[in-house]
Amino acid sequence: MQRRQSNHSSLVDPPVHCRSFCCLFEGAQVPSQAKERLMADVLYEDKFISVTSNGVCIKWYWFPTAHSKVVPFAGLHTIISKPEQVLSPLNSKTWGMGIGTVWWACDMSSLGVRHKKSMVLRNSSFFGHGFSCEDRERALAAIRQGVKAAGVSITEQP
Repeated sequence: MQRRQSNHSSLVDPPVHCRSFCCLFEGAQVPSQAKERLMADVLYEDKFISVTSNGVCIKWYWFPTAHSKVVPFAGLHTIISKPEQVLSPLNSKTWGMGIGTVWWACDMSSLGVRHKKSMVLRNSSFFGHGFSCEDRERALAAIRQGVKAAGVSITEQP
């Protein structure tokens, strides 16, 4: 794979600003491999995630760079819609990984309340992808819609 020449030595291309899949702060960078997924139809969006017809973009995912993580529907096999019912409290964290196999996107407002507004996606990665959302029911409905449109069969846990 050949990389485009650039004036800077960053591992990502220059900032991409768009309506969907934008990061929390203006000027945040989006990894170049996510660019092809940027122009999809937005099914749900809040300050934590964007759900499009192609997948879920989890904003403020990677520590310490705060880059987004795109989880395509094609590789998705499990949604844990209410992780507070199936995961140990030790598995939760404000940002990063607790004692368990879930990497949590940043949510500094979640101190004590993440469990009421979070979900976990599992794909072929060893780690689950945990995130908060402002309206869990609407976000879950959008993910279900995207998964159905992609023709993917998934397991849904509470």
